[in-house]
Amino acid sequence: MCGCPAKVRPHLETPDLRDGRVALPNTVGVRTAVPESTERGKTHSWNVALERRLPFNLSVDVAYVGNRVRGGLTSININNAQTLGGGGLDRPYLVSHGRQLPITIFTPYPKFDYNALQVGITRPLTDGLLLKGHYTFSSTWSRGTSLDGSVYDAGPQYELPTPEGQERNWMRAGGSRPHTLTMSFVYQLPWQGTGFRQNLVKTLVSDWQINGIFTAFSGTPFTVTADDTTLNTPGNLQTADLVGAVTKIGDIGADGAHYDPSAWAQPEGVRFGNTLPNQFRGPGGWNLDFSVFRTFPLGGTHRLEARIEATNVTDTPKFGDPTSDLTSGDFMHVFSLNNAFAERQVGLALRYSF
Repeated sequence: MCGCPAKVRPHLETPDLRDGRVALPNTVGVRTAVPESTERGKTHSWNVALERRLPFNLSVDVAYVGNRVRGGLTSININNAQTLGGGGLDRPYLVSHGRQLPITIFTPYPKFDYNALQVGITRPLTDGLLLKGHYTFSSTWSRGTSLDGSVYDAGPQYELPTPEGQERNWMRAGGSRPHTLTMSFVYQLPWQGTGFRQNLVKTLVSDWQINGIFTAFSGTPFTVTADDTTLNTPGNLQTADLVGAVTKIGDIGADGAHYDPSAWAQPEGVRFGNTLPNQFRGPGGWNLDFSVFRTFPLGGTHRLEARIEATNVTDTPKFGDPTSDLTSGDFMHVFSLNNAFAERQVGLALRYSF
């Protein structure tokens, strides 16, 4: 029989449930549904297309594509400052509950408009050449998505319950590009000639196939931000004033600014800057992927395929958006690359099938 002292269990403080309510600790985030969460928004999509056969075995199709979303569901912060210059004390739940952290509700808010003119060209494989291309000119605007195009987790950047604040939420969709061109081709190397020498070269050179995909695109939107100290409106992003013409210098990295920084200035007073979110566009670019391959019959069902593939075959860099914080020493300098494209990569492959 042990004479050890009994273990003392610590007392755990439990919530007071007598009134049916439990106070939320101010160190804990919260997201909740509201009655409007059961309301489903509407998506409208429509398109009209016309296709025409042209000489030289070409066909062209022209289409208008539209998409509209109203009342999609997302999270909105309802504990932001409610008036310009109101400061942290202007949070509605700070006065009533002493809460400074966001309180997000799941509610119908997003709005999305997409309109595009799409032009395609097709040439089926004829005389060893196939072409397939597409150009899109589009306009994409949204509300209730973040500046980079993803869905907000804690509400938009401009949540003032004023017409000005709500108007600034309607912006170019992050990641949208007004111009995109893609052209792909397949070319079977031709050969003409007679005689032993010509036939020997033909044996080595013919039956190789060349493939390529060329892409050209405009830049994505970015926001020029400024110091928000004088704005004093927590939860709302301050933008810069546009005070001059936006001039593209084109320098990259330490060579200099990509756009002339003097076009923007710090707003004075308790107001938003006169520029809007996602008003400006970063660098565009172009890319070429290229491959050649040939299949060698080995008799029966045995075949050997040789392939050479290269992405970004010209090794041309594609740059990201410039540093867009007015307070940064690197303002309007480009130091990032477009992550969708890597440096040139070449692959060699042999495939044996039987």
